[in-house]
Amino acid sequence: MMVTQTKFNSLIGFLRIGDILGLQKFIPADFDWSQKGGPEDVTLLHYAVLCLGEENPGEKHLKTMEWMLRSGADPEHELPQKHPQCYLIWKRKNKRGTTIEIPYAGHSATSLAFAWLEALETSEEEWTVEREYLKNVVSLIARIPSLHRKKVAVAEGVVDLWESVLNMSTTHNVTLETEDGNVTAHDHVLMAASPVLEAMLQSAMKEGVHKHISVTDSSGTSVALFLEVLYTSSMRGSPSHLTMLAALDLAHRWQVTTVVQQLADVLLEMITVDSFVAIAAAAVLKGLSSLTRACSVFGAKSPQVQAMLKKGSLPTAVRTLLQPDSAKSLETAKKKRRTV
Repeated sequence: MMVTQTKFNSLIGFLRIGDILGLQKFIPADFDWSQKGGPEDVTLLHYAVLCLGEENPGEKHLKTMEWMLRSGADPEHELPQKHPQCYLIWKRKNKRGTTIEIPYAGHSATSLAFAWLEALETSEEEWTVEREYLKNVVSLIARIPSLHRKKVAVAEGVVDLWESVLNMSTTHNVTLETEDGNVTAHDHVLMAASPVLEAMLQSAMKEGVHKHISVTDSSGTSVALFLEVLYTSSMRGSPSHLTMLAALDLAHRWQVTTVVQQLADVLLEMITVDSFVAIAAAAVLKGLSSLTRACSVFGAKSPQVQAMLKKGSLPTAVRTLLQPDSAKSLETAKKKRRTV
């Protein structure tokens, strides 16, 4: 989702002063991180790099940038090759003699940071604070894993073919025993998708010998949904958020990262007052950054959720999401012991 230019300018303002809470409150849950705007006509992540020009670029700006990266901002998103503008910095004592400028054309946030770092390191002026900030920026970008899944267009016939493969139950050779019945699948598909299932199905234990996996803590519906998404990257029905979360738990337990992300993407659209606690808890405990951010935004704006927070009825994981500082204080308080 793109925002108005007025709102985009407000987001830039929060970014420039390093106000992460303000940014989280006003940015939409489904914000399009590729949107460009503001006086420089670049993305918010590019503006985060440009915070090197602020009075004291430092930790608060880096924390805000980290949240942006974990929320889906793409450090490799490139600006147009014909971008007409450039960014300049200079020393107040001698603007004409110290001005450095870097054009935006074709730069990603990553390449822009490196371009500025190189320019400052070859300058005869003192840019220690700015260089240190940029070094931390590129280190941060390298450390935070990308949330961007590359998607390709697939002919509908290919999806139909894989759905047919899933439905060919007579060729299935693995049984998954659920709480309310058995569900079957192909061992080679499960092993190719999951290192956990591969180890189980190749072991000398009953899972490997009898091709029988016990998942009696899960419903047949949730296991079937997991398999449907695994085989076809789609779903025909409209499962409840609880079924989605149960399937997500299986995908996470078995380390099927593609299915984890696909289910998390669908859950983004299922956050309501009724589903908030369950989805938010799962997002936090499983470290699902995009889903966690969406829950954080929803919770900050929802009067009902804020009422639950004030009442103290939210689980610890969800309370930590909405009030990170107070949760840390509570944890510290619990750790204190009295010497006797």
